[in-house]
Amino acid sequence: MPDALPEALVTGTEALEHIEGFVPLGPWTPDEQRPRWFQPCQLVLTGGSDLVPTVTPWYLVVSTEYPAGLIRLYPAVDGGLKVTFPHQTDNTHGDAGAPWRRGHPCLDTPLNILDRAVYDTEPYDAAARLAWHVHRGLAWLHAAAHGSLTPDGDPYELPPLPGGGRPGRLLAYNEDETSLQAWLSKSARAGLVQVSDVPDVKGAQFVRGFGQTYRPTWGSALQAVTVERQGVWLRLDRAPVVPPWQLPQTWGELQLAVQAQGIDLFARLCPHLEALRDGQAHLLLLGWPMPQAHGGPLRQMHWQALDLPRLSRGNRVPNGWRPDARGRLMKDRRDALADASPLIWTESSNWNAEELGSRGRLPDPAQRARIAIIGVGALGSAVAEQLARTGAASLLLIDGDQLEAGNLVRHTLTLGDLEHFKAERLAQRLNMSGPHVTVQAINRTFTHHDEDAVAALRECDLIVDCTASDSLLIELRRVRWGDHQAFVSLSLGLRAQRLYCFYAPGPIVPLEDFLDLVGAAVEGDLARFPAHDIPRAGIGCWHPVFPARLDDIALFAATGVKYVEAALMRRLEALQLEIYEQVQDGDRFMGIRRIDGARFD
Repeated sequence: MPDALPEALVTGTEALEHIEGFVPLGPWTPDEQRPRWFQPCQLVLTGGSDLVPTVTPWYLVVSTEYPAGLIRLYPAVDGGLKVTFPHQTDNTHGDAGAPWRRGHPCLDTPLNILDRAVYDTEPYDAAARLAWHVHRGLAWLHAAAHGSLTPDGDPYELPPLPGGGRPGRLLAYNEDETSLQAWLSKSARAGLVQVSDVPDVKGAQFVRGFGQTYRPTWGSALQAVTVERQGVWLRLDRAPVVPPWQLPQTWGELQLAVQAQGIDLFARLCPHLEALRDGQAHLLLLGWPMPQAHGGPLRQMHWQALDLPRLSRGNRVPNGWRPDARGRLMKDRRDALADASPLIWTESSNWNAEELGSRGRLPDPAQRARIAIIGVGALGSAVAEQLARTGAASLLLIDGDQLEAGNLVRHTLTLGDLEHFKAERLAQRLNMSGPHVTVQAINRTFTHHDEDAVAALRECDLIVDCTASDSLLIELRRVRWGDHQAFVSLSLGLRAQRLYCFYAPGPIVPLEDFLDLVGAAVEGDLARFPAHDIPRAGIGCWHPVFPARLDDIALFAATGVKYVEAALMRRLEALQLEIYEQVQDGDRFMGIRRIDGARFD
């Protein structure tokens, strides 16, 4: 670490001289453990409050990469803020070996997370960035002193976990507006909860159900888990905080926070703890309704998990108490559940489909639809994967082929899936792609004689053909489907330079119309790519293989998903061929364009 203050930080420091309310208390000091500089300072307000004095000591901590890197304001250990406020990280602990606490105010703009300066209003030049943070720190402190950190309309923010919670642990639950109304209609305040391990995710658990009170719906991977552990839940009216916005650190603090809502914590828990006296650790889930924005309507329940210590067993109770539930609780209150005993919080996350899909999902009608994909080779597997990850909750995959080594260059499956049925292995993979995905597989080539396959397809809203096979279309044509069903065909041209899309509502697959429309296009492909140019599976093999690179398939799989979405939303004109074609300028890819199939020559 250099002893000389970087020139950029000198420039930023000079700008602080003109900020009213900022008082430096010493020089910049290099951190011996991390690449950063820190300076003690005071922030001075024109008026304070019980929790925020007029003058408070802080540390301004800046990256050695300034004006790039992090800038933080931390409360000093000696005389600084000791409680946690809204829009502040957990302030219950100090930073090991440092003279400041960990609870820095959140001064970044919401767009800072995008890490693109062009989106953000924060300045990134040396003369302005440090001053910008100090100005925002003073504004935050002023709002904290006046209780105005959470004005109506601001997004609701959960209180941070003291100490960050238990590392490597997660509890997932599933709540939305509908389940909130169900909770609010019930009188029960406490009960037993059943939790299970998330498959293949170490330390993660999910809520299977709250006894008979509420049982959420999950996808295939989580529904298949049968081993459950008991815990206990308690429903509150609001977050149980030590004012202004700090979760309790001890059982005594939690009891007082719950008591402030008119609820006796241990009286509510007492009868349910009896089922947990097995010498094992369990979870306590504290739930409360929360709005999307302050001042707005309540939107969903939040369930915050914490560890229940191992409870006493047997009938040894304190003198004067009967050997019953209350007597055993009194023993625990003197030991594991004593007022001074620390709470161990666990990170909790709402795995509701709408919450998880906030990064991007299909429209609701498309999410609710049951979609069949016949043929899960290169194109079909990519379409299925994208549909599953964008929120299509129910898929049926039909394919009688097994995965071969040559498929690996452009399939979503892997070496471990070789010589196994594509449909079955892809269904297993996609069921693990999200907690709400339900994918079923039929490991057979479809024929109209297959009664089970026909029955399964009748349950689907949309049948998507990704086989590029006339034989499959003939088999589909021999079945009269439901009037509510629709059919889509997605097929690639040679070398995946084109995608052919066709849509028809039920009940009859219009085979003749499809063949008439697609025939000329396929003939054009053959003219551009003569048969002798089509590759073989390898030396010593006469049989040709379909030539297409993975990136080209992925490009048209995404196009196909948008076409499927349009079909589900009834935005397409029936019995019309749509052709999407890659556009090249010499050897350079320029994009894709839509060609009118009716005028394809």
